[in-house]
Amino acid sequence: MNIFASLFGIFRQGGLVSAIREGKQLRGFAISAILVSILGGGLYGLAMGAGLGIDTAVNNSLKMGLIVVFGLLFSIPIFWIAYRLLGREEKLSQVAAIPLTFGASVSILLAITSPVVFMLSVLAGFSPDAIYIHIVIIDLAVIVGFYLGGTLVFHGFPDRKRLVAPNVIGFLMMGVIIVVLINFLSPFLSLQPTFSVGTDRLKDGLGIGVAQKADQTLAAINAADHISYKFQTTNQNGDLIQDYTINRAGEDYLIDVHLHTVPGEASHSNKRIWIVDNQHYTDFDDGRVNQVTRSEIAAYLDSSLPPNVFTLPADFHTAAWRAYESRSQYTITGTTQALIQATLILDASSMRLADFKLDSSDKSPTSTTHITEI
Repeated sequence: MNIFASLFGIFRQGGLVSAIREGKQLRGFAISAILVSILGGGLYGLAMGAGLGIDTAVNNSLKMGLIVVFGLLFSIPIFWIAYRLLGREEKLSQVAAIPLTFGASVSILLAITSPVVFMLSVLAGFSPDAIYIHIVIIDLAVIVGFYLGGTLVFHGFPDRKRLVAPNVIGFLMMGVIIVVLINFLSPFLSLQPTFSVGTDRLKDGLGIGVAQKADQTLAAINAADHISYKFQTTNQNGDLIQDYTINRAGEDYLIDVHLHTVPGEASHSNKRIWIVDNQHYTDFDDGRVNQVTRSEIAAYLDSSLPPNVFTLPADFHTAAWRAYESRSQYTITGTTQALIQATLILDASSMRLADFKLDSSDKSPTSTTHITEI
């Protein structure tokens, strides 16, 4: 069955309308409609991501194709059940023709506009204004899809009793399914690079590629020339035993020791440590600044200065990783077999590391590092 003749004939009450009225086999239409829907959606996704790089374009194409496949897979049974529950006796193929008509007509229009979308993607790149063009194109395609689907229902089924309710239910549930699939398969319409570009929420949740992202983030912090961050450690009871603010410029450091009450070591509060040209100074002696050796203040430096503070323990190479997006943050977590957990939180707008926490289930202190500026 010619898919285009079947769809375009609906406008003049022919094509698919005639096939349903005459009880013809619709297997050919169903296969053609599914293939056209997948190819049209995939082509639009490819064009939409062309300006963001080949990886993003391919991912967008796959996501659009998956949305079409799962959207039809879930929608067709819902239409059939709604028809049966409300007393209709049409065959499954006839009922399936309604969501297939919607999907195929929308995908054809998206495929037709894909050259324009391709040029827009290449020229506009990350411009947020481009999203309005996508909204207009998709809305127009959806309107045409609803019109064709409604025309098919109105003219294709002679008995119109109990016909409105099952179609309203079917199309409403189809819309809900598409929205859920879009959110589940990652924000493919996003015109800004995000943590999920190149993966998606599903892969992040499965931990695919998450460990590499954590390593890259920590490596970037270690390599930064200028950075300020807050370093804290707590004991097993949750009591704060170390509270520092570290400012680094190149190889020089200024460490504000707000609190240091590590068992077996001298306690200090509101003190400072300077490291300038590899020389170490403190004001621990009643506020007087004295030069000291590194070994004298090793308890302060070993735990709080890069690369140690931004380095994961060795057993994290076999850790189980996960990531998820929430509001304006991306959270990465990794857990080792010894139940040691690392948590990295990235700011969504700048993609900077906002928080790094390392929790241990053994008797050693739990270390928490907060990055306040990168």
